[in-house]
Amino acid sequence: GCAGGRRLRVVVSPGAGLQLDWLARDRGLADTSRYSMYVQQKDAEGLDALLRGDAQAAITSLEQVLRARAAGLDMDVVLLVGISRGADGLVAREPLRSIADLAGKRVAMEESATASVLLAALLEGSGVPVTAIQHVPPVGDIAGAWRDASIAALLCREPLLSHLEAQGGHRIADTSRLPPLVMEVLAVRRSEEHTSELQSHSDLV
Repeated sequence: GCAGGRRLRVVVSPGAGLQLDWLARDRGLADTSRYSMYVQQKDAEGLDALLRGDAQAAITSLEQVLRARAAGLDMDVVLLVGISRGADGLVAREPLRSIADLAGKRVAMEESATASVLLAALLEGSGVPVTAIQHVPPVGDIAGAWRDASIAALLCREPLLSHLEAQGGHRIADTSRLPPLVMEVLAVRRSEEHTSELQSHSDLV
């Protein structure tokens, strides 16, 4: 069981690569008597929960773990959960069909180092410099930015990426041809003494 008889509280980022975790839990394939999992709307929410002490572990982006450490939170990465291979990308409205069409346009994206690095990587070789794009931070969640007609494209991840394609958007670039830039990891607060516990819980991921 968990340290002190407590259930381990794990916050989970909303990426599609983590949907199997929820499927296993919902079908009774994971022993949830030892932990509880809560989805977050943004990666930063997981960091906030860890800093407040509301969670002991997180399945989130590597960037958020580094941010947590920079904020003074002692954390261990115990498992690499996944690497984005097409799960993050740019989806654009009609009539935009290529990255070259984004020059001078408004692109909504999260305010994070990962998003900035990812955008630069997706634009590389397109002839469109990062400075030619108007970055627009979303008001609320990133999905809501699509309702703003002035937004030409979104930098987002699955399942939103495919959802917007189904609504008529065009995936003009994604991480399928990029080196591993976006990584999800399982990290635990070292002070909670749950590191060894999590390493033994293969049913978490």
